[in-house]
Amino acid sequence: MADDQCGASALQGLVGKPRTEIPVPLDPGKRRVVCSSCIVTQEYRSDRQTIVFNSETGIIESVKCG
Repeated sequence: MADDQCGASALQGLVGKPRTEIPVPLDPGKRRVVCSSCIVTQEYRSDRQTIVFNSETGIIESVKCG
């Protein structure tokens, strides 16, 4: 990832796994976990990890900064 200020590249191995495998963050304020059909705020924070899981299956779809 070209712009990986949040460290999302280290968590790419979670994609395709159940959301129960998401590790507890050291700083919860810098990570959000949301479902694919959930309403979330749209503000971008380059230092925050955003993990998106499928709301029906619970499988992680993406890990990105924002």
